[in-house]
Amino acid sequence: MDDSREIAPLVRDVSGHEDSGRLQRMTLNSENVATLIPLESISKLRGQATLFSRTWRISAACVIAIALVAVGLGSAQASHSTPGYLHIEKVKLKVQHEDGTWTLDVKIHVDGKIPLDGSGGAFGYAILTAGFDNVLVLVTHIGIEDSQHVGRGGFHTHVLDLKAATESCGGFDAEVDLVGSAANSAFDPGYRFKVAGRNAEIRDVPTSDLGDAGVEAVASFTVTPVFADGALTNLCVDVVEVV
Repeated sequence: MDDSREIAPLVRDVSGHEDSGRLQRMTLNSENVATLIPLESISKLRGQATLFSRTWRISAACVIAIALVAVGLGSAQASHSTPGYLHIEKVKLKVQHEDGTWTLDVKIHVDGKIPLDGSGGAFGYAILTAGFDNVLVLVTHIGIEDSQHVGRGGFHTHVLDLKAATESCGGFDAEVDLVGSAANSAFDPGYRFKVAGRNAEIRDVPTSDLGDAGVEAVASFTVTPVFADGALTNLCVDVVEVV
């Protein structure tokens, strides 16, 4: 049974436009990085037991992690030289309950057409839910094969972990925790997604894959691989914009 009607639906528009009176909206940037992002408590659903009875909040660890990216490691907002497809104009999030499962849909609208011919290099979009843990990404890095669910333009999804940049990724904002990410059962989840024009969407992501945590920030990023003797050793991440 689809119970999404009971939650209004849960849609956040970070541009500030109201989509539901039951959701508070905000843009996360370097000035309000420590601000809580409440998703209204989802406590009663047709008499069923409570699944979430608390407000989703930014953890202290995530505040530190996002602050490092947004403030300490360069601009969190796109510069004039940033390609339009890395400048996030609007994000919509929808959480719904169907057939006993909570799922998340994400729609990202950017300022320029998203390249599907490889000309944009390695880049993507990240949804942070618990600091650097359980990061949902939609990414393309043609030439590095780490997914069995690749779509147009080489795009695919992962749930992965990040970590502070090591010496091999000196000067970058972060890097992928390759060992920790590979151990994640949702590393190659095959979520439904679509990339077309200026929009990128991910659909039907079980919130349990994200640790049942709330969305804390959405970011665009680029990826630079590091190889040693022909083997991939590091994936370095530069955060372009955080909202």
